[in-house]
Amino acid sequence: MPSQTQAGLDSLNRSLGGTLEADCEALREDLRRATEVLADSQKQLADKSQETEVLQNLLQKSFTDLATLQSTIAELRRERHFLANELMRAAELEVRMTELSEERDNLNLELQKAKQTLQAAEEKLHALQ
Repeated sequence: MPSQTQAGLDSLNRSLGGTLEADCEALREDLRRATEVLADSQKQLADKSQETEVLQNLLQKSFTDLATLQSTIAELRRERHFLANELMRAAELEVRMTELSEERDNLNLELQKAKQTLQAAEEKLHALQ
């Protein structure tokens, strides 16, 4: 009976050994695939991290550029107001210059008339003497 029991145990061991070996091989294959999936996931994560960093840098540069643009716009507005004021002053000066030129021309006419009147008076005075 011991030999039959031993034979049954050997048969059971071979049967279990084959099943365990198959299960073990399946587990190894699952582990290999899981390792590959993990490596692929880590690579994708690294790629996404790099993409995120690039996008963050781009966003930061965009914010910096926007701040510079806003500053430039403010400066251009100040300059536009300054130039508008200068243009108004130039227009006022042009009007004043035109007025002064007209006044000068009128004074020159009056001076010419006064000279003519004075010359006529001198001629009458010489004629009377």
